[in-house]
Amino acid sequence: TLFPYTTLFRSRWAIFFVTLLSISVVSLGRFDDEGFLYIVGRKKEMIKVAGQIVYAPEVKVLELASGSGGLALALAEEAQRKNLPLFVTGSDIIPIFIEEGNRQAAEKALPLNFRLLNAFDLSEFSAGSFDLMVLSQSLHHFTPGQLAVMIAQSAKYTKTAFVGIDGYRSVLLAGGVPLMASLQGIASFAFDGLTSARKFYSELELDIIAEIATGKRDHTVTSSWPLSILTVRFDGLQPDARRAS
Repeated sequence: TLFPYTTLFRSRWAIFFVTLLSISVVSLGRFDDEGFLYIVGRKKEMIKVAGQIVYAPEVKVLELASGSGGLALALAEEAQRKNLPLFVTGSDIIPIFIEEGNRQAAEKALPLNFRLLNAFDLSEFSAGSFDLMVLSQSLHHFTPGQLAVMIAQSAKYTKTAFVGIDGYRSVLLAGGVPLMASLQGIASFAFDGLTSARKFYSELELDIIAEIATGKRDHTVTSSWPLSILTVRFDGLQPDARRAS
């Protein structure tokens, strides 16, 4: 059973992006003599989040640099709506984002909490604390070295995979992002949009950063326009290399 959802949310500069994610659980079933399929239950120990299969009775997701928490809130809302065994931890270094995110999570009784956290230092957690680590729409804010540090430490604190999602580097987005930002009517937003679009990493750059961070080739870089998606696995399985469309 697949539950796709598209979340439209605002970035720190009021630039809108569409992020396509999916959550699924494996259903157990049987075929009768006439070939009809009957669903008899769910195998909740296996769940797919952001395209990555995770084996756990409850999947724990940590989002780094959550900002205002749009993705973390949407993911927790979907898990709650579908009664999925998922708990999300959002994080940022800006206290007001943490306070507002926790207020919204408590108001909706979501399986979610926000923590004040330096994305370069996860030492407050024990090894393997999370099943999946996510960095969404923020990759371009960090230098290649900083991204490599975050991916490298993910290998210690994450059991399954690191998933990085950001804008696809292209001429079209280089013009489109600042145009969308300019529609807000604030000149600084348009400038920030232009700066962000110029800083998106290419697929080759993300590939090199991931290999430097891990010293391995257990990663893929795919694109689902207008997004680039970097997946680094730590469980010995190969990432799903199918190109999203």
